[in-house]
Amino acid sequence: MPPDPLIAGYMNESWWTNLKSDEPDPMEVPGNYTRPELTEEEKKMMENPELAELNKAKFDLVIPDIGYRVTKHLKGNYTNDAWKCLTIECLCPHFNGTLTNENKCILPSGKPLTKATRKEYRTMTDDERHRYHKAFRTLMETGIFDEIAVIHLYMVAKTHGKSVFWTWHRGYLKKLEYELRKIDSDLFVPYWDTTLDQFLPNPADSIMWTDDFMGRSDENGTVISGPAAHWTTLNSNQLIRRKNWLGYHGFLFHEGDLKALLKTTQINAKNKMDMKLKHKFSCSQQLNLLELLHASAHDFVGGDMQDLHSASNDPVFYQLHSFIDLILEIWKQHRDPNCILPGLSEFENDETYEFLPRPTCSHQNPDCGSKYLFCDKTKQHPRCTSKIRHNGNCTGFDNEDEPCLKEKCYENQCLVNIKELNSTELFTTYDYFDEAPKEENQEDLELFNLSSRLRKFMAALSMG
Repeated sequence: MPPDPLIAGYMNESWWTNLKSDEPDPMEVPGNYTRPELTEEEKKMMENPELAELNKAKFDLVIPDIGYRVTKHLKGNYTNDAWKCLTIECLCPHFNGTLTNENKCILPSGKPLTKATRKEYRTMTDDERHRYHKAFRTLMETGIFDEIAVIHLYMVAKTHGKSVFWTWHRGYLKKLEYELRKIDSDLFVPYWDTTLDQFLPNPADSIMWTDDFMGRSDENGTVISGPAAHWTTLNSNQLIRRKNWLGYHGFLFHEGDLKALLKTTQINAKNKMDMKLKHKFSCSQQLNLLELLHASAHDFVGGDMQDLHSASNDPVFYQLHSFIDLILEIWKQHRDPNCILPGLSEFENDETYEFLPRPTCSHQNPDCGSKYLFCDKTKQHPRCTSKIRHNGNCTGFDNEDEPCLKEKCYENQCLVNIKELNSTELFTTYDYFDEAPKEENQEDLELFNLSSRLRKFMAALSMG
């Protein structure tokens, strides 16, 4: 199969070497916000002494070179440095803990402070998930979440499309995780393994988008349930997750995409002409394409997530980037020791958190470790998959595997009983694949599917 032109176009080595020496350290919290130029109407409002104090916060910040108006009043720049810690000993004083002679950190509650153990969102126990949601809402109500969210808004141009993308977001995620752990030291930022949803006939039917998880949206896209229900974003609008329906644009990570990009180490330059290695990627090319796939996941969610400047308003953002951080760990296990890229040296040996393995299953062991996942045994290789919401599309699944959250699969739809069939909403099946060649080896097929999805994603972007 000839190299796909789209993939070839995203292999420009210079894409990873465009850091400027005069740029500020992207790991530092920005502090140079400027007040926007007010409109005539806003000036009149500010001149009114009765309204001046009330409206002062409304015209607070504008992000340079972006034009995104932050109208929400922020209580002060977030300056905590705990995210820089790479050991529990370093974290201990930030939690008002006491170090023992064995270098263990004992919290004021008497509990030991241990590393955060991140697991897939749907493998959390109900109690863990409820505490996570509650702590997240607390950060929102105290204003700390806004202080962290605005940092990403400011740093988009400095950290995307550059090799610091990976480690900057790693440090950024630790900021939020630290604040969650100050509320509940056993918490962590769970990762959203999007491959568990992508194998569904319609990934939008995943229980991820139900009341008990990340929540539902109304017909306007406004989030109306979950931890971010009716949340007001930095520009004083209601949080939007999708317009019309979830997944209208973009796609989620596929297992085949990850295998195609991560299962082999990158090659040395001298071997690039070897036809046996025609599908291998250099380390920068791997990360380049992985970041592009991450962008499509943003697009899949839509709404605020679709715009990188507003994406950090949505709690889903942090769970997606927890998964991105896990992908970075997987990539590090495969990379060539000679792979040295700007910005990838930070957090090499971070002992403050760890990941539990991604959920897997087999014919011999069909347990995915959660009542919210099921083992799809209809394929040659069984795989863990998200359970499907009420009324969701369950085409191709076997009721024996229990694909529906609480119901059965009747006529390809998750329903309480067959009588409900005629009164339910219609479902949609999305096709992300072109017709694959009939005679291809597995490696060629994986690359074909990857390039097919990337072409469709880029076509959707060009159409707006």
